[in-house]
Amino acid sequence: LAGIGIGVFVGSFAPLRGALVARVFGRRDFAKVSGLLSPAMYREFAVPFYQRLYAGNEHRFMHSELLRAEHLRIAREEVGITEFHGAGSVNLTLAEQHEIMGERFWTQLIPQEMLEMTPALIRERIREFADCGCMCVQLYPGRGTPERNMEAAVAACQDLCPGGPLW
Repeated sequence: LAGIGIGVFVGSFAPLRGALVARVFGRRDFAKVSGLLSPAMYREFAVPFYQRLYAGNEHRFMHSELLRAEHLRIAREEVGITEFHGAGSVNLTLAEQHEIMGERFWTQLIPQEMLEMTPALIRERIREFADCGCMCVQLYPGRGTPERNMEAAVAACQDLCPGGPLW
């Protein structure tokens, strides 16, 4: 929230801070927006939330599109995230995801890419993911995805990604 000015407001009114964050945490899609919290607020509010959510689970998967590198480090170190789905991440590069998670991250080809790219471009995009250390690529075909594109994507994932394709 600090990135859009709300963090300053919330920090100035401590009694309201918990209520506002609780409202955000009550959202079904909290993981997608938790990166809007400052790292300090993420540590204060998100970490305890995730620790309760993942309690007793060895495998701790997370997806978020707005986390920054510091958030992901916190999630890995303090929550014990074992796998990160970084597809659609606007604030994390593939290199940052690899640096923080090692091979335990994955991404996806979105429906528009599956529809509009040629088989050769799909293979190159998957090679880019694999070269960055991505464990696997989720294939997300949409309505009208050409069969040749799906076949090219599956073959490229099988050839290039340690974890192959996910769909």
